Amino acid sequence: MVKQRIKRSEEDAKAAGLRLQRLRDLLSLSRKEFSAKFNINLNTLKSWEVGKGNGIQPANAEELIPLINQEKIDVTADWLIYGIGTPPTVIVHNPPINTVEQEAAAIQEEITFLKNAYGNIAILQVSDDAMAPYYTEGEWVGGVKVCGHHIVSLIGKDCLVEIKGALLLRRLKAGSTPQTFHLVSLNIESPSALSMIYDVTLSFAAEVIWRRKAYQCFDHAE
Repeated sequence: MVKQRIKRSEEDAKAAGLRLQRLRDLLSLSRKEFSAKFNINLNTLKSWEVGKGNGIQPANAEELIPLINQEKIDVTADWLIYGIGTPPTVIVHNPPINTVEQEAAAIQEEITFLKNAYGNIAILQVSDDAMAPYYTEGEWVGGVKVCGHHIVSLIGKDCLVEIKGALLLRRLKAGSTPQTFHLVSLNIESPSALSMIYDVTLSFAAEVIWRRKAYQCFDHAE
């Protein structure tokens, strides 16, 4: 049976290609390494990433996504093709947790996994309500650092950024001039003095790909 191809605008095909590049970046693979690992012709992969010829097709995504899921990346074919749903996140599995100490150890194990998998990462325990209700105080978040002109690819994403030595979680928006950014709080009622910051330059930004809430309640009764 011949697999049906969908026709779409050049803009939509390129957007899907950029999402495919994001997945490849999460796996820390070059284009050549990605093509070899998932048995994709190198020229085909390049055409998908640049959105050539209608770009990557739904049938391709349905075959590729389960393989990427096996690499501990939680993502769907709908997100890859249409941008629908939750962006990709890292999957980390831990044994059952029964004590506060075990939970602290599990969180540290997840952080170590991220560092070993991606190297140049940013980790933050949220300490304010500027991103509530989407993120809560005490929650852990992490992402892979992106620097230089690549930061613009994260506009519209929730990112970790560093301002005057302080690591913050904010949504990234385009600034008034090239290579400047607005850092937006999602909680308009937040009293944080740094809830809204305009036209800043950034040394890096790290889109949130890992979240961990310290939510366990433990019964210490005899």
